[in-house]
Amino acid sequence: MKICKFILTLVFVLFSFGAHCDQLNLSVDKDVLISGEPFYLTISYDGNSNSNPNLDPLKKDFQIISNSVSRSVNIINGNMSQTKQWRIGLIPLKEGKIKISPLKLDNLTSNYIDIDVKETTDVAYIDDSKHNSNAPFLQVKQISDTKEPYIQQQVTFLVTLYDSIGLRINNITVSKESSNNWSIVPVLETPIVDKDVVNGKKVNVIHYAFAGFPQKSGKIEEPRFIIDGYYLKNNEFSFPVLDDDFDVFGFNNVFNQQVPVKMQTKESFVNVRSIPDDYKGRYWLPLSNLTISSELKNIDNIKQGDAFNQIITITASGMQETMFPQIKFDTIDGVKSYPEKPQLSTRISKGLVETTAVFNNVYIPNKTGEIIIPSVEIDWFNINTQKIEKSSTQPEKIMVEVNPNIISQPIKIEPVIEKESSTEIKENKNEDINTLNVKEKAYKDYLFYVFYILLFVLFVLIHNKVGSKNLHKKQVIKAIKQHDYRKAREAILEWAMSKFNNNSIKNINDVSKLVNDEEFSRQLSNLNKMIYSETEDAFDYIKFIEIFKNIDKIKYRRDKSKKPIPLLYD
Repeated sequence: MKICKFILTLVFVLFSFGAHCDQLNLSVDKDVLISGEPFYLTISYDGNSNSNPNLDPLKKDFQIISNSVSRSVNIINGNMSQTKQWRIGLIPLKEGKIKISPLKLDNLTSNYIDIDVKETTDVAYIDDSKHNSNAPFLQVKQISDTKEPYIQQQVTFLVTLYDSIGLRINNITVSKESSNNWSIVPVLETPIVDKDVVNGKKVNVIHYAFAGFPQKSGKIEEPRFIIDGYYLKNNEFSFPVLDDDFDVFGFNNVFNQQVPVKMQTKESFVNVRSIPDDYKGRYWLPLSNLTISSELKNIDNIKQGDAFNQIITITASGMQETMFPQIKFDTIDGVKSYPEKPQLSTRISKGLVETTAVFNNVYIPNKTGEIIIPSVEIDWFNINTQKIEKSSTQPEKIMVEVNPNIISQPIKIEPVIEKESSTEIKENKNEDINTLNVKEKAYKDYLFYVFYILLFVLFVLIHNKVGSKNLHKKQVIKAIKQHDYRKAREAILEWAMSKFNNNSIKNINDVSKLVNDEEFSRQLSNLNKMIYSETEDAFDYIKFIEIFKNIDKIKYRRDKSKKPIPLLYD
């Protein structure tokens, strides 16, 4: 009996020893994915080591975006063992078959895993789609309204999604290469949904529209739009409309697996034409239409020294707000003018980005009689007729009356000085010398005080300049935190003008070119999109502030050879 107990105890000890041998194992949440799609690698370790696995081999083929660790401890019959798991978020750096090489922890070596990274195309990759006629059909297509636009002319892009399964859209973005050459604005607040039959399948046809403004001339690639979303596997309903009716409590998300989908429109090019050689306008404005109007206010019974207003409204069809030029108005003899900063607004009208600028010029006449308010003329290029056109206001006359409250300047009467006799001159000579000595000393004291006053003024100017730079930085961060993106954009322009000592900065594109940082340019582009978007999913304001603070610390040398796009601004 004792021998049996001994044998059983020995077997149990041996079994326990074998069960707790150190192990290192790799697993992934998916082994087939789309280019740029993130996935998770789980490293599982059973043992008593406190070391961490070496992740350096992963950096060759993947970008590590997250790293978290969890640990559990088990005690069985007095024996302690631990299980650790590292969950690593990865994004593949290339396409095709990729081997996740074995990783090491102390003397242990893990297994390896093969994954397949598919190219992002206009057709979504779905398992068995090539062999199963009942597989979901997902495709995206893109067309533009012109292939030969002028630089900064609006090009309208229609992006159409064909969906037979009920695709949920997370976001629609443009490729990094596209964001460098184009400024993109959504045209439709909500997509237009139709139904059709494609290859024998009933599909939803979803239309999105975007306005693109090319930022350089020559042959460039059209913006490639990327659809990022998912569908629910084994979903019984075919269309999102029906899903919304029956999925009131979100049962689909609970009982169905989310399968990610990523598509990208096909490569296509446009030939962007430069500004015509015969264009002599003050500003380069490639538009569908431009209207201008003027209204005078507070001009009834106006008197010398009274203020009156001229309200000028300019509406440009086919132009972004950030590209609106800085209009200069003519001066008027005998009238002081105080132009205020224009109020800009943008809306979508008949598929065009329409920007309206309202200028308020305050005038104060310092003379009486007739005053002529000159006309305001703006040359622009009509993209429909391919001709230069001119829009202008009519000159207006006003009469300025005498203001009895303004007292005329008194007439200066020079005192009559009687000639002194020679005797009086001799008697006053010594007094004059003493007076000159006193005046000379007073003059030196005066120069001394002026010198110190100038030093003080110089100190104040330097202090205010440094303070203004910090103020612009704080205004940008404050506006971003308050999600006031229009105010943030204005603050960024003021920050850039102070940062680069360059008052010719007119829009976000100018700032992007001067900073010359790819990540910051991408953040500025996302900020610009937020102004015309109702959702903030695509904009990480915390990341923007972090990148902006780093950019603000950099000292830039002003390069006078780099200018904005030729003739965009005067």
